[in-house]
Amino acid sequence: MTDIRTEPPGEDGFQKQEQNLYARAQAAATGSAPHDQAPQEAGGDEINWLKLVAEAETQGGRFQLDQIKSSWDASYKAFRNQHVANSKYRSNDYKGRSKIFRPKTRSAVRKANASAAAALFSTINTINCTPGNEGDPQQVASSALIQQLINYRTDRTSGRAAIPWFRLAIGAHQDTLIMSACLSKQYWKLELAPKITQEPVIGPDGLPLVGEDGQPVMRTVKTYSPIVDRPDSVLCPLENVIIDPAASWLDPIQSAAYLIVKYPMRINEIRAKQNDPRNPWKNVDISTLRGAGAEQKLRAAGTRSAREGGLDRMDPSSTGPGEFEVIWVYEVFMRVGEEDVCFYSAGSKAFLTDPMPVREVYPEQDGERPYVLGLGSLESHRIFPMSHVEAWQPLQQEINDLANLRLDQVKQNVSPITFVKRGRQVDLGAIQRRGPNTTILRTEKDDIEFDRPPEVPSSAYAEMERLNVDFDDQAGQFNSGSVQTNRSLNETVGGLNLISSAANSVQEFDLRVWVETWVEPVMGQLVRLEQYYEADEVILGLCGERAQLLQKHGINQITDRLLEQQVAVRVDAGLGASNPQQKLQNFAGALKIAAPVWANSPQVQSGEVTPNIEEISNEIFSLVGYRDGAKRFIKKGQPKQNPTIDAQADKLKSEAEKNRSTAHLNEAKAMETGVRTKMDFAGLVHGQQMDRAKLVNQVRSERESFQHNKENSAEDRKLKEKQIQAKSEKPAAKEQAPDQHAEIADLLKQVVALLSQNQQHAQV
Repeated sequence: MTDIRTEPPGEDGFQKQEQNLYARAQAAATGSAPHDQAPQEAGGDEINWLKLVAEAETQGGRFQLDQIKSSWDASYKAFRNQHVANSKYRSNDYKGRSKIFRPKTRSAVRKANASAAAALFSTINTINCTPGNEGDPQQVASSALIQQLINYRTDRTSGRAAIPWFRLAIGAHQDTLIMSACLSKQYWKLELAPKITQEPVIGPDGLPLVGEDGQPVMRTVKTYSPIVDRPDSVLCPLENVIIDPAASWLDPIQSAAYLIVKYPMRINEIRAKQNDPRNPWKNVDISTLRGAGAEQKLRAAGTRSAREGGLDRMDPSSTGPGEFEVIWVYEVFMRVGEEDVCFYSAGSKAFLTDPMPVREVYPEQDGERPYVLGLGSLESHRIFPMSHVEAWQPLQQEINDLANLRLDQVKQNVSPITFVKRGRQVDLGAIQRRGPNTTILRTEKDDIEFDRPPEVPSSAYAEMERLNVDFDDQAGQFNSGSVQTNRSLNETVGGLNLISSAANSVQEFDLRVWVETWVEPVMGQLVRLEQYYEADEVILGLCGERAQLLQKHGINQITDRLLEQQVAVRVDAGLGASNPQQKLQNFAGALKIAAPVWANSPQVQSGEVTPNIEEISNEIFSLVGYRDGAKRFIKKGQPKQNPTIDAQADKLKSEAEKNRSTAHLNEAKAMETGVRTKMDFAGLVHGQQMDRAKLVNQVRSERESFQHNKENSAEDRKLKEKQIQAKSEKPAAKEQAPDQHAEIADLLKQVVALLSQNQQHAQV
């Protein structure tokens, strides 16, 4: 779809009779605005997004051109040690004079970059990830896993799977110093490589079809395999960004009514997007692509030329036509009404993708635009505050002027001014080119005279020192020149600490502003990308092992639910972050204060809370320059107890052995007593058995004697009967027999009672 204008733009390059963007957007939404462009395919009552792109580009481009572009160009020239275009040093009057540019600005930027690198890359942990709820084991495990995933993705040793985090972070910090802000986009980068394979054709019965030759029928299948599958962040030059001037200064990206980011792409890259198997771009004529953004190319060319040192590498004259020609593709975010949509377009000429809600295009960000705008300094109610480099330029210009004047005078002292009498035959060229062993012909002695100007006054050097101090103070830096100037503070260590602490406080504030506005929001978006898209089993397994999910948290399987737990992301760049030595001293002081508290804490004494010795060691070694912490210096082995615990264990062991021996002795005594008791009981039983046997024998003998006596008595009775038969009567003999039977019965009762007593003793 092309942009058909009813009249050409005015002399200033902008559309005539420009109306307010919000009024035009509302009118276009209600269908009451006059359209100077062909209606959308779906009908004339829909929003004409391409027309809104043209209006946004005009309004935002005007704001950029009028308010901030000149300061960007001047800042980049100062960073490259170049004078601005309208400087007096570029005029013919200064053709033969000193035009040096003192590199104070570049030195300050590089020192600030070094401080940022020391703060961000002193440890191997890129972020500090904590659970949203400390009492939830799932969130604790998820925070440990996410931290290891971010560490892996930002480590350059991970190869293709890693984000170039060092270059990205330091480049963003440099942008904030020079251009006052930096802009980056966070997205999941997935590049697919086609692969042609052969597979059998499956019939209706679910079995491979067989041809006439008996071989399976094959078909050609084109598959895609990922060659890059990772989160990514791209830094966008601010001259390629069009933003709503009325956006809120608290959150310009999310609150802006429109945001347009321009990307330079080759034609072959656009063709690859059009052939992408996932979400292919629309086919647009090559002439339409080449004409996209033609008016905006000139606006950003000056800033790119200042950055590159005089040459715009994106200019068509540099790239040339052909397959590798640079085409400007727009990613557009617009909010009309309550709907925030985004799409790609070829400028305001044609759609490359259909407008869709942001929450559908970037579902991992939960409706937020995947861009973060970081700041180097804060100025209320301004989207783009004054940059550091721009703030330094008045002092930089004074330093340059004073240095050049002093150099001119020094050069005149070394090579004095020459006075030549008019009309004399003197080789003026030889005088101008004079040097060692130079010969100049003259007629009279006074034809040529040399006038040496006075020496450079000491006030010039004193003023230069004051300017250096002022520059360092504004840049928040501590240099040797400041020490040499302030002799009263230089004489004591406390004075040096006073100077450095004041400088570090400014530098740390600037660093904290950048971390709060860019680093932590970027890390938050990267964490959401990992939670939503991460599916590499190898990387998940490796990071899970590093996080010790099984050992510390008892988790042996990584699921989507584990990854999607709520976590908080922090970046450690606090007090003393820009000065590792000061940070180490602060850490040592904190440990000195905390150690007695830990020692007297009931929680520590009971073992409920224990200091993390591994993390403390890693922090100490990282502060002295070892980025991987104490891993190389600590070797894990078998745990050993301390001597006090060993002595206590030995004492307990000896007491246990003593108790064990006493128990054995008591057991032996008990056994002996039991044996004796058994022996006594056996003897008792044996004695009772002997007594019983004696009794039985006695009873038997008595029975036998009784029987014998009975027989004898019977014989005697017969004899007596015969003898007394005559003398006694028959009843007297019958009374004598019952008396004998009664005596025998009594004897048997006594024997039975004795046997029962023996049995009772045996049971006992």
